[in-house]
Amino acid sequence: MSSYKTDNNVLSCGLALQEIYQERVVSHRQAEFNRLQRDREDRISRILLSRKQEREKMRKLKYYLKVEEERRQKLREEEEARGREGNRYGFVFWII
Repeated sequence: MSSYKTDNNVLSCGLALQEIYQERVVSHRQAEFNRLQRDREDRISRILLSRKQEREKMRKLKYYLKVEEERRQKLREEEEARGREGNRYGFVFWII
């Protein structure tokens, strides 16, 4: 009978060790999963931020180009208007 109790104790001890091992494995895998998930979320966040900054940069560049083109067009129109005013009399004044 004593041998039965010893075998039973060994088995229960082995099962307890197996449970501890399984808990450690599960805990380690969960920690690794959480780390990978955080890394993935951080990487996605950086990509999205980069895309947002790129869109903002392009929006500002387009606005700048539009304003610059409007400025140049206004200057051309003013020069043409001055040219028409000078030719309105049919002659050009020459300063000697």
